[in-house]
Formats: sequence, C-alpha cells, structure tokens
Amino acid sequence: MTSMHNSPVIKRPFYFGVSIVTFFALFFLFPASAEEKSDAEEKQEEKDESKDDDEKVKGIDEVLKDCDSKDGLFPIHQNRKSGKIFLEVNSNQIGKEFIHFSHTLDGVPELGHFRGAFGNERIFTIQRHFEKIEFVAVNTSFYFNPDSALSRASAANVSDAVLASQKVEAANPEKTRFLIEAEGLFLEEFFRQLKPGKSDDDKKDEFKLGDLSDDRTRFLEAKSFPDNTLFRVQYVFENLHPAKSGDADVADSRFVTLKVQHTLIQMPENDYEPRFDDPRVGYFTTQVTDLTSKSSAPYRDLISRWNLKKQNPEAEKSPPEEPITWWIENTTPLELRDTIKNAALAWNKAFESAGFENAIEVKVQPDDAEWDSDDIRYHVLRWTSSPNPPFGGYGPSFVNPRTGQILGADIMLEYVFITNRIRYRDLVKLGASNPVAHFPGIAGKRGHFCQFGDCLHMDRISGTAILGALRGKRLDNGSVEVEELIRQALTDLILHEVGHTLGLNHNFRSSHLYDRKQIHDKELTSKTGVTGSVMDYAPINLSPDPEKQGHYYSIVPGPYDHWAIRFGYADEDELEDILTESTKPEHAFGNDADDMRSAGRGIDPRVMINDLTNEPVEQAVDQIDLVQKTYPKLIDQFPIDGESYQEVRTAFSTLIRTHSRSAETISRFIGGVFIDRSFHGQDGGTETPFQPVPEQMQKNAMSALAMNVFAPDAFSFSPELIAHLQMQRRGFEFFDLDANEDPKIHDSVLDIQKEVLDQILHKNTLARILDTSLYGNTYTLTEVMTDIDSAIMAGDPDDTANSFRAALQIEYIERLIKISGLKEDSKYPSAAQSMAVSLLEKHANDEIPPLSPISHKRHLVRLIDNALNP
Repeated sequence: MTSMHNSPVIKRPFYFGVSIVTFFALFFLFPASAEEKSDAEEKQEEKDESKDDDEKVKGIDEVLKDCDSKDGLFPIHQNRKSGKIFLEVNSNQIGKEFIHFSHTLDGVPELGHFRGAFGNERIFTIQRHFEKIEFVAVNTSFYFNPDSALSRASAANVSDAVLASQKVEAANPEKTRFLIEAEGLFLEEFFRQLKPGKSDDDKKDEFKLGDLSDDRTRFLEAKSFPDNTLFRVQYVFENLHPAKSGDADVADSRFVTLKVQHTLIQMPENDYEPRFDDPRVGYFTTQVTDLTSKSSAPYRDLISRWNLKKQNPEAEKSPPEEPITWWIENTTPLELRDTIKNAALAWNKAFESAGFENAIEVKVQPDDAEWDSDDIRYHVLRWTSSPNPPFGGYGPSFVNPRTGQILGADIMLEYVFITNRIRYRDLVKLGASNPVAHFPGIAGKRGHFCQFGDCLHMDRISGTAILGALRGKRLDNGSVEVEELIRQALTDLILHEVGHTLGLNHNFRSSHLYDRKQIHDKELTSKTGVTGSVMDYAPINLSPDPEKQGHYYSIVPGPYDHWAIRFGYADEDELEDILTESTKPEHAFGNDADDMRSAGRGIDPRVMINDLTNEPVEQAVDQIDLVQKTYPKLIDQFPIDGESYQEVRTAFSTLIRTHSRSAETISRFIGGVFIDRSFHGQDGGTETPFQPVPEQMQKNAMSALAMNVFAPDAFSFSPELIAHLQMQRRGFEFFDLDANEDPKIHDSVLDIQKEVLDQILHKNTLARILDTSLYGNTYTLTEVMTDIDSAIMAGDPDDTANSFRAALQIEYIERLIKISGLKEDSKYPSAAQSMAVSLLEKHANDEIPPLSPISHKRHLVRLIDNALNP
C-alpha cells in the first residue's frame, strides 16, 4: 500500500481516494469468492474430475473381445471388423524412457526418401495426464553433473516436446492397462517429419510433396516383440495440381506414397560403458554439452559403437560374447555374395588389433526365412535395383542417444553400381562438377549419407575406358580386366559402408599416405590398402604404364582403420596410449567437416575427396594426361555394330568428370592451410596447428592449372569424336530446349574452368591468402591474382583466342568486375577489390585486334569500360 500512497493517485479528487480505500477494506473483510477454493476443495474437484473421466473410459475387456492381439513390449490389438489398431500401455511403463526409431521402407529418392533411409532416433517418455496418455520427446543434448548444485536446475530453459497426446479409450479396473488409438500416433507426422518445411531456397518448379491425405494414409502392418514394437505406415501425400511432375519412379505425381516403419524400442539395460569422442579420430557421435563444466570445450560427445564384450576378459584376444552378425539379404545376386562376405569379414583383422577374434560374422538369409529383413534385430546387407538410385552404397546405424551404443544397422547396395547405367540428367550437360548431388540433404543429424558408391560407379566407367585405351582394346563386362575391376571396387565399397556401421565416419585425409610409386606396389597395398583408410573417397588407382598397374582400390582396411577400431573397441585403460599415436602419418584424419570438396569450404587441401598420393598435384596431372590420351580412342573402343552411340557418350561424360575432379584437387592448394589437430605437447605434433601451404607448392598448383585448365591447348577434341557423342533417343526426352541432344562441349569445358575459378577467386580463399600472410604465407594476394590473370589472359597464338579461351576470358573479366565492387557491393577483402580494379584498368588498354570470327576482345573492353566508367 505504501507504493500506492506515494503515487500520483493522491492528487486526484478526495472521493476517488476514498473509493480505493473502501475497495481494499472490503477485499480483506469479506470471505473469499466462489472462485477462490481451498486446497482441500481443489483436490476434491480433481478427484471428481478423475472419477468422471474413469466413468467415460470403457472397460478393456469390452474392447479386446472384438480384437486380435499381439503381445510384446507394447501389446497391439486390432479390431476384427473396423481394422482400428489399439496400442496398450502398462502403468509400469509410465514415466520410463524408450527409444523411437524410424526408417523408410520405400519412397521417392528425388524427395530424399528411399528404401533403407534412417530417420533420427530419439528418446521419449510416456506420461499420463488424467484421461490422456502423452508421448514426450526428451532433450538429451545436455549433461549436468549430479554432484553439482546446478543439477537441480537441469530443466531450466531446456525444451522437451510433447509429440502426441492420446485419449485413453479403455482401461482395466485396476488402472494398470490403458488402450489408446494408434492412428493418432503414427498416421500423422508427429514422430517423424516427412514433408520438409518451407525454405527461402524452395523453387516453384520443384517436385514436392503435397498435403498428407487422411483418407489414403493407413497402417500396413503392426507387430510387437519383447524388446520392440513396430508400425508400418503408408503415408500418401496429395496435391491435385502439382507444379512439376516426379520422375519415372512416381506413378502419379498427385498422390505420392512413402512407406515408413516406426519402431518403439525398450531402453537397453546392460553394462555398456559410453566412450567419449576425441577430435583426433573419427566416429559418428551423439553430441552432449556439459552445462556444469568450466572447460572451454565442455563436450561429452558419445561415439557410436557396438556393445562388444570379450568372452574371456583376461585374454589378449578373445571372441566376443555376442558378435556383430550381418545377414546378406536373399535379394543379393549370387555371383556377388562371396565378394560381399569376404569384404565384411576383412574387418575382423582390424578388430584383432582391439583384442577381439571373429568380432564379425556374415550369414546368408535363406529364401524360406521366416524373419523379415525389416526387423531391426537383424542387421542386413540389402541389394536393390532402383529406377532412380540415390547411391551406390549406404551404411547407416542407429544408437541409444543416452549412451551411443549402436542398436542396429543396415547396408543398402544398388545394382546400378555394377552396370554402365548412369542417370540421364548426368549426361544432358556433360562435365557437371558434381553429377551425384541430385538429392536433398537426407543425412540426418549424425551425417550418415554417403556418396562413395556413386564416385566408385562413375570411376569404374571412366576407368574401363582408360584401361581399354592403354591396352588398345575394348573391355566388356565379363572380361577378366573388368571383372577384377568390379570385384575390387565392390570390395572397397563394402569395406567403406561396413566401416560406417561400426561407427566410423569419413576420413578424407588418408589418401596422402603413399607416393605415386608406392600405390602400385601390390605387395604393400595387399596388406595396408591403397590409402590409409577405406573411409576415404579415393579415386580409381590407374597407372600410366599398364605393366606397373597396382590395385585399383583398397581391398583391406588401412592402418588408420585398425587404429580407429582400437580407439573405439579396445579396453578403456588403453585409450591414452592409443591417442598418442594420432601424429603418425598413417593415422592422419579429417572428415566431412574439414573437406574442401565445395568451393570456398575448408582450408586444408589434403582433406579432399577424389585425390590420391602425397604428391596430389602431380598425380592429378597424371590423371588429366590419361584422360586426354583416352579421348581420341573412344571411337575405336565403344561403338558396336547394331548398337547406338550411347556408350561413347557415357564414357566421354565420365572422362570429362575425371578431368574436372583432378582440376579441383589441384586448385585447393592455392591459399590452402595445413591443419594439425594434435594436442599441445603431444609427441610428433607440429609446433603450430595452422601452417600455410609452402609457396612453391602453391605455385606448382597454379602452373598445373595454367597448363591443364586455362591454356589455349588445354582442351582439344577431334571433330570425329564430337560428332559421335550421341545419346540413344528415348521417347520425348529431347523435347526440352535445354536438353537438346547435341553435345554442349563449350559448356562442359567452361564448367571445369568455372569450378577452378569458384575456388581460387572465392571470397574465403582471397581473404585467407591475405590473412595467412600474417603467419607465414609468402605467396601474396597480388601474386596469386597476377598469376591467374596471366594464365587466362596471356598466351593466345597471334593474340587470337580460340572459342574456349574467349568464353573463359569473358567469364574471368565478369568475375573481376564482381570482385571490384564497381557495379555492386562487394563482399571481398578491400585488397582483393583494389587488385581487381588494377587488373581491369590494365585490360582496358589491351590492344584490340582486327575483327576476327571471334572478336571477343571488343566485348571485353566494353564490359570493362562499363564497369570503370558507369
């Protein structure tokens, strides 16, 4: 009341003040109103409400007498007449944690849903609120030390999610068994979002999912087992007027079907001990932040690994109590089963390093097997032949988010991997820099999506062409050379995908282990592989000399893989010693977070896909040389009497892709920085974590690009070859004006050159060149931009550029104008802007030759003049 008397209210007329006093006097004198109830009254009302609710709920026996039932973790009951499915929840399950996991049974790859695609696992609890049963997703991203007083506030500002709230339809008199309708849980997108939300990047002409159809969405099957209960659902998305139709794998774009399995899993009760991540070795992780730690890196990230326990803990090596058992699905072609089995079993050698014998077993699913390959209790190597394959291979796993323990895994393999079929869209515009990136991001939060199979597939086609050119003959499927190439490629793919299912993520740093001679030493690579790890995206290993050809691919896990398995599966007391070995060259590591596959992304050129050897620039030049020598021989190798020229076109497309990838590898060394992730004071580590790429190495890369990408004679194709690059006609596929069937050679060449310019002239690269001059880089920004300018603008015979160079020079000048900021705001460093202006002024004074068939110099001068003198 004091604050009231100190307020301006007392300046109002006296009668107003009296009314205020009267109000408060009456407030305290009279008893509480009917709305103000005592605690006892409130409890009584709650009891009455609960009683009313109980009276509304049917008896469980009344409902179940008309149902077929399946016992298990959550018993399932289906009404025999209506088909309605009820999920039974027991009172002893209220408040407990369970795991939800989902995966796609069948879908549309174009939309990011394909057979075997894993969704994100999550922990949920079941709560009862009066007549409702709630399913609540638990936030497991944070840890509070229970010994800290802060743990009492562990729920502060941490949001859980009520995924679904279902009315209790029936219960027993003791209120220990509750029935709820399963439709309300799983026929909506409550447990897993299938249709992506709207994004600023959405395009109006993209094929998209419509709205979920209540009428068409239904259960396909429901099963319950002691440790898990599953529901298979057919989701139908309806859009009666789609802006764009789907691919051939979609029967009707108005009604798109996705089939998904939801699995509710009992929380494991075992003696599994979580293992925490270390940045020097690469495992998939479940990220957890310790909010009671004072560390600058308060991470308790859990690595994903299986619960392997020795039968004899005292033995140096022992079989596990329960091995990791893989089943080769009976859909797998018979002729491939031995290769797949042997590749998976090859990981046992790595597990011996961790003290386990026969940690992995491989069996074949009988044709009359009574179990289903979609049962998560079985870990399956599947084989499919999809019309629009999203991968060549894919090896995801799912874990207990509380501990990181791997609970299940599958490996998906596509038959397209061993065929010469590649997607039509990859051939329309030859030389696309990333022809496999046609699918939405479907990796999930733990980054499981893998494109290695696609890379191997393309490599196998181009490699077959190069091998044929080197041997002077056509190599068909079935030939000794091609069969061996396929066997090694498939072995490498299985090794890679099984590695993922063991918990390992990618290692794109491992390909720099050996030099160009060592990679063809079969005695060496038969023991260690061609690279330090099978978790890399290593290209096909081709020797310019057929007589010195080594293994095309790795056929055993590498030294890094052995070391990583030791970190994940050896005894806990060995970890400190194991991690001290991270500085060994054979244990070098860098994953997707570090790699430089995309322009402007990453800084260490050694962490790159499609590169090979510790002489990467020279190796890339060797590959470009092999490609250049193969082009003229395609006409002699591939056309077969009575067949179209499709194989010529396919081979040429994959060769152009190899040329592009090699150029990208070289470009990453300019402005690059070598990273060392060893800890301070660790034996074998470098003195500094960041070391600019040596000047001479950068200049060698620039020279290689000048000769093999930018030079007037960098690209040369015979008229005869170009005239034979014909795709086989099919229906109306050439109707689209952008997809005319003639080969777009100039576009293909310019695409390669653009990829290189995207990297070297990226704002991140130019800024880094400037920054690294402060800690050791001696290849200055001025030198880099001057050298690339000379490589592109100088050296044309008789000062007359050919059509490839003319297009390149126009592209380059337009980029300089963008960097300069003369026509629009520039995001580039001011030093780069100044240098761009200087170069533009220089070329503004270039001599313009007499008119020629390609008088692009006048075009260049006009572009420059418009920028300098708006």
